[in-house]
Amino acid sequence: MKEIRAIVVEDEPNNRDNLLELLKKYCPGVEVIATAYSGLTGIETILKHQPDLVFLDVEMPDGNGFDVLEKTTSVEFEVVFTTAYDQYALQAFKFCALDYLLKPIDISELIAAIDKVKKLPPEHSSSDQFAALAHNFNNAQAQSKKIGLPTRDGLLFVSLTEIIRCESDGPYTTFHLVNDSVMVSKSIGEYEELLEGFHFYRVHQSHIINLNCVNKYIKGEGGSLIMADDAKIPVSRRKKEHFLSKMEEL
Repeated sequence: MKEIRAIVVEDEPNNRDNLLELLKKYCPGVEVIATAYSGLTGIETILKHQPDLVFLDVEMPDGNGFDVLEKTTSVEFEVVFTTAYDQYALQAFKFCALDYLLKPIDISELIAAIDKVKKLPPEHSSSDQFAALAHNFNNAQAQSKKIGLPTRDGLLFVSLTEIIRCESDGPYTTFHLVNDSVMVSKSIGEYEELLEGFHFYRVHQSHIINLNCVNKYIKGEGGSLIMADDAKIPVSRRKKEHFLSKMEEL
């Protein structure tokens, strides 16, 4: 396998030197051909060297990583973001299925990120993911956020407000949208964590619902819900009280 030609765009010298050292020591398949210390020099360096991979800092004094991506669309390369953001902000990366490394960089996570890049198909393109990520960072409100759902053709980006409910089917999850439904090859547990904090709630082991799409609650041992798409969804007995308190918070 050919060596991956990489560029590191990082404004903090200590972080930049640390990443270079880790790449040299633990990632023999990666050749760092250049470094840059700002968004502007990052753009110039990428256009000049045409790398296979860019380690890109999200926030820099003269702009952010999205500015760099916007001005280098003529070059095909993969991106691993490096960031010091907290867990809440990191959801933006997870929503778009993009790889990131949290500073200080963990060796095992760096190696795993490189392995993912090596396994990407030649026709892979991340432009839609970059656009969705920029959208999510620039729109802090939950109703404006978009999530990437993996399909056979790639990633389908939908707004959170389009999702009425998620239904488990073994290792698969079906997203029931306002005008469509999409089955993805990920378990419902992965989406429970991802959607937490955005008015979604797992009312049953097989169901996550958009709290804003509940039309009616029917009393019972656990009870059941009538959703905006007229689906009747059971509420787990042990989730009943917590669910009702969540509804009161809306």
